[in-house]
Amino acid sequence: MSKQKTNETTRQQDQLLADPRFQNLLGKAETHQREFRPRETLQLEKDGLLTEVLIIRTKACWEALGAARQSGMTLLEAQEVAFPLILLPDETDEK
Repeated sequence: MSKQKTNETTRQQDQLLADPRFQNLLGKAETHQREFRPRETLQLEKDGLLTEVLIIRTKACWEALGAARQSGMTLLEAQEVAFPLILLPDETDEK
């Protein structure tokens, strides 16, 4: 990737991270993660990856919300599609 594209990508990510709507979504993701996935959270923190993983998941959710809204879904419908990307199942429900 060229330096110009890298700079543009970094700038776009910085803008997204500064967006209050994205910060709110990221906060929801982190709160849910800590409450319902404590073992995974501890492992990710130990590996120094928690913030990175939450940002990646939240970006995917953000993009899914945007795509769903563009396709004509209501906000509630779009949330039903996108929120499972950040609101993962409780660890106790997994085998």
